Amino acid sequence: MIFLDQPAGRFNFRVAGVAYAGGRVLLQRVAGIDFWFLPGGRVEMLETAQDALRREIREELGIDASVGRLLLVAENFFVMGGRQYHELGLYFALDVPASLDRDGEFPAFDPAVELHMRWLPLDDLPEIRPAFLRQALREPLASTTHIVFHDSPVPSD
Repeated sequence: MIFLDQPAGRFNFRVAGVAYAGGRVLLQRVAGIDFWFLPGGRVEMLETAQDALRREIREELGIDASVGRLLLVAENFFVMGGRQYHELGLYFALDVPASLDRDGEFPAFDPAVELHMRWLPLDDLPEIRPAFLRQALREPLASTTHIVFHDSPVPSD
């Protein structure tokens, strides 16, 4: 996994997939946490972003997904657990098999946490992180978009 811990915070290199079906988008959450996020994870050293996303989906859902075009490049700054994060996120279109459960909440595999997946309606999205995704997911992007997002106040020097 590509991350770098520094005294000022942690840098993450993350990939995520955007899968749509019938006016809904596939999201995941960790049990006990009150927000949702797109499925994906950290890229490993010497792994392409698309390969990383395919691996993460295979590990978490046990399926082979097709990774499409790059939708978003996001520089995301946030605080979690009292720690500052600087995350570079690559968000790709994702096509999952029609056999994937489309009703209700269903479990995904992660050895470290209890992970849940759900197809949620685009017109009534819950709290999502990063927060810019609530709007970005509702508007199909014609070309790759770069976003810089500060989810928390920028620390002063």
